[in-house]
Amino acid sequence: MKRIDLIQILRFLGACCVILYHSGIAGEFGYFGVELFSFVSGYIMIYTTQSAQSDKGFLLKRGIRLIPLYWALTILYYGIICIRPSLSIMSEPKPEYLIKSMLFIPFQNSYGYDTPILGAGWTLNYEVMFYLIFFLAMKVCHKHRAMITVGITAALTVVNWILPGEHFYIGYYANSFLLEFSMGILAFYLIEKVQEYRNQKRVRVFCTMTAFVLALWMIFFGGRISGIPRFLYPGIPMFALFCTLILGWGKKQFPKVLVELGNMSYSIYLIEYFTMAFFKVVAGNFNVGLKWAVFLVILSVTLGCSWISYVVVEQKLTGFLRHKSMQLN
Repeated sequence: MKRIDLIQILRFLGACCVILYHSGIAGEFGYFGVELFSFVSGYIMIYTTQSAQSDKGFLLKRGIRLIPLYWALTILYYGIICIRPSLSIMSEPKPEYLIKSMLFIPFQNSYGYDTPILGAGWTLNYEVMFYLIFFLAMKVCHKHRAMITVGITAALTVVNWILPGEHFYIGYYANSFLLEFSMGILAFYLIEKVQEYRNQKRVRVFCTMTAFVLALWMIFFGGRISGIPRFLYPGIPMFALFCTLILGWGKKQFPKVLVELGNMSYSIYLIEYFTMAFFKVVAGNFNVGLKWAVFLVILSVTLGCSWISYVVVEQKLTGFLRHKSMQLN
């Protein structure tokens, strides 16, 4: 299966948006970063499972990809807040919360937050649920896996609208954010539908111009809007931006360094939770200029730590686990 360089770059851009949002240095900018991750996940699930044999070991492969780094950093963060509870805003150092976090089981702590021990893991709870739904869809009918997955996520959203707040787990998993993974699936088929036109110069120019306008819109108006479901805003404009970028530039090869940064995006996403928290503590009362200077230094540290994490955990450890799983199969 041919790698799509742009997908990796979009992952890196999504991670950068999350960093800026969590730092607080750019206000609401970057709030839409997780939308990119969601769309990419849905798109890639369809792209990589076109073969009927692709469901073999599907959940094991996904688990090997997600779990080692997430567990390691969750345990690290749990140890930190056990020693210094004041360093945690949303998490509580309780053993049952640690277990549920590592098993991707949502819960609500006594502070009223429904985030796992490592706060950034809230999106992983939804991603794991999406994988389970997609795996079920493949087992029911591989050919119609997309239709079944979209149908289930849409049905869950409708249930949440009919029974708002009736049950914690229904409310959690029926959150319309889950629809964003299905929007990634829809993006795949929409792009495939116009595949024959994407090589035409006028189509590439139109997609590039549209993507540029949408990017400007998201930069200036991409924050949250109270009362509007996330999949509608910023979901819909980000969906349009994602599709136009893939249509216009999806076949282009990019410099290897940009692709490598995209490969590191999972490590960046989890590690920035630590470094941006440190940034807020250190630079909280600094003036704007000094705050940006400190931010750039800590951003460099974030990328350096993420590269080490990517090489040691994501490449070597997960590579070893994949090799062992293939031997078992």
